[in-house]
Amino acid sequence: MLFRSHRAWNLTDLMLARRRIRPATLPRYGGVIPEPYLGLLLAAQRQRHPVMLLTAYYGPFDLLPLFLGCNGLRASVVYRPHANPDFDAYRRSIRAASGCELIPVSQALVRLPEILGAGGTVAILADHAAVHGVPVTFLGLPTAVPRTVGLLAARYGAVVTVAGIRRQATPFRFELAVVDFFEPSAWSHVADPVTYITQRYVAALEQLVLGDPTQYLWAHTRGRPKPSDQPAGEP
Repeated sequence: MLFRSHRAWNLTDLMLARRRIRPATLPRYGGVIPEPYLGLLLAAQRQRHPVMLLTAYYGPFDLLPLFLGCNGLRASVVYRPHANPDFDAYRRSIRAASGCELIPVSQALVRLPEILGAGGTVAILADHAAVHGVPVTFLGLPTAVPRTVGLLAARYGAVVTVAGIRRQATPFRFELAVVDFFEPSAWSHVADPVTYITQRYVAALEQLVLGDPTQYLWAHTRGRPKPSDQPAGEP
């Protein structure tokens, strides 16, 4: 039942966002990236420094590309196309309205290195399990997650930001919460940067979820591990 409620909320938010969310209206509805993080991310964009934005199946995650663009960030967002092509086209038109690129998960392994190598920003749903990955503890349970994020961040020296959109008590009001932000200097002296990056972003995703567990989409793909080289995507 809760899974269906989340889907209903997400669809409603998506439909309302089509008419309501613009750069000028963003402060009214929420979704403004708090300082100092917005300034830091915009500076990284101007300087062509690669950035990886990581989030979870949390709150109205469908709105992330729209909110990023309205904040002035031009990100390339990995997504999983919907099985219904008409709905997929409708959803894409809303999510890409503020200028973000949507990358089908089938193209992610090629496009993400290209974008990061050119100093761009990518956004990924990163709370996926893997058959063979980095061992972590997430929400009190041992699991493993793909090495993809850690490998890409370490190779391209990306700034890693973990954030999520949280619904507020008032209908169609949101908060964009940043729970961690770290640069390559954080792992420059560790023996295993990939493990460090992975464990740190997973801990931050856990912090996001525990901020309000009712907004987490518990019944998603964590129960169906993917091979470790499979990039994260959306349902």
